[in-house]
Amino acid sequence: MNKKHLVFSLTAIVLFFVILEGGTRLFTVSGSYDFIERVIIQQGLKVRKQPEEFRVFLFGESTMQGTHLFPKSTIKKWMEIYLEDLLGKAEARKITIINFGRLGCGSRFMLQAFKDTLVYKPDVVVFY
Repeated sequence: MNKKHLVFSLTAIVLFFVILEGGTRLFTVSGSYDFIERVIIQQGLKVRKQPEEFRVFLFGESTMQGTHLFPKSTIKKWMEIYLEDLLGKAEARKITIINFGRLGCGSRFMLQAFKDTLVYKPDVVVFY
């Protein structure tokens, strides 16, 4: 195989994937269901709330997700510490904070993720 054919073949393959990626970004909503499902399973979130449970859902990109400090230092962790200090341990346990933050997700993803989580009846939703 000569060099010219190799360069042409590689260029054609790269262009195919660029067009495929561009097309999917234009005509599809970025999928959130798989990511959201994993977060719900990891957090043990149930559709039915416990008596007196108050739910706070956090949506955002790198800052909300925690980037390099995840999972040790996130907005969710700071909120839990603050609420425990403010309300006491017993009352703070009634508040469930779920972090749906994801690195580099974009507003379309957050909208779809929000729609996917409405069935869990959040009391407060924070977008950052």
